Amino acid sequence: MPLGSVRTIVSNRFQSGRKLDFGNANPSTLGADFLALGLPLVTKINELHPVGGSFALLQLQRLNEARNALIHDDPVSIAACRTMQPLVLETARRWRQSLDFVAAEMDTIMREHLTDLIGAPPW
Repeated sequence: MPLGSVRTIVSNRFQSGRKLDFGNANPSTLGADFLALGLPLVTKINELHPVGGSFALLQLQRLNEARNALIHDDPVSIAACRTMQPLVLETARRWRQSLDFVAAEMDTIMREHLTDLIGAPPW
């Protein structure tokens, strides 16, 4: 089978049913999509950073909840979000820091996973 065909088959398999195609990037969608690659991403983040990882993933979840409440102009959900954190600039900065942390961890964990699979660093 030509290499191009193998790439297409593998690519199609990993893209089929992706949670990120139907929802926001939150711990459950990221976890499900990376698990399809054989990588328990959320578990790895929590193992590597028991406190910081859990905090960052919680902030990612809260960001998505606030985003959905605001986008859908849902007063009940907005009020619920405000009980968990004030919707102010400092909260947005915390979310950004958490997103940066999660993105960097995703990159590191995926690099290590691919290195184990292919025997050399992919980047």
